[in-house]
Amino acid sequence: MRVLIIGRTEHIGIELCQLFSRKKIPYIALYTHQFNLHDLSYFHQLLDSYQPTIIVNTTNVKSFNQIYLESELCFKLHQQAISILAKACEKKSIILLHISSWRVFNGENRTSYLETDEPTANDLLGKSFLDNETTIRQLCSKHLILRLSWVINWRGGNRLILYLNAMKSHKPVPVYLECYGSPISAAEAARVILALCEQLSCHISVWGVYHYSSEDIVSERFFVETIQAEAEKNDETCDWSLFYPVHDRYKTKHYACLDSTLITNTFGIQKRSWRYNLNELIAMAQCFLDKK
Repeated sequence: MRVLIIGRTEHIGIELCQLFSRKKIPYIALYTHQFNLHDLSYFHQLLDSYQPTIIVNTTNVKSFNQIYLESELCFKLHQQAISILAKACEKKSIILLHISSWRVFNGENRTSYLETDEPTANDLLGKSFLDNETTIRQLCSKHLILRLSWVINWRGGNRLILYLNAMKSHKPVPVYLECYGSPISAAEAARVILALCEQLSCHISVWGVYHYSSEDIVSERFFVETIQAEAEKNDETCDWSLFYPVHDRYKTKHYACLDSTLITNTFGIQKRSWRYNLNELIAMAQCFLDKK
């Protein structure tokens, strides 16, 4: 198994590189800017010289706030990159493992989304995820699309950093009462991706879309309260009065929960609770923010 990771500075890309290094699994990781649409010679040379058996694309995993600052042109360019990547994988018979998101759905469900549910993206971000999935399905036969719920990490733009940073900067942050998710850490996502890569390298043909999220569903309010209780163990000066409950986030984007039964039955990957290693993640995030 030879793995090429695209997006080595993304949340999951970083954790994936560290995990592969610990496991001594051969891999090469590209920064996102190294996959340059204006000059693809380096990318194609790398495919010829390294000859990866699996490419893992983590570049869809973006900061919750940052992504909305990107223009529609950026999304179109990213879709073009996905098209080039999918065609290259098809030509060289490389497996493409692509990270996607719950945002292909509009969030109106009150039960966890299945892989068989029709995607109903109704904003630019969700449509971008969905367009990328469609492109891959059309152009690359050996593909596995992994949709994730909320992804949290101890650095970068994500819900955990948003909440902890609000405490440090004393800027009020709303907590949406109708918002539910099944959060996983970037490290947990990396664990799942490694398990998928190991099994896909055994020449099993189980292509398609799979969901993965934590074992239990949590409201954003309870998620914040849990983070608060844990953070106070490390910093008694935490000011959580900055969080205030509100209704109606995007009127439809409320439910980010995914059913992981298919990936468990197909690959034997067991779900973990979102509480798993949360205390360690919070402590690392607080240290990260203290150094900023």
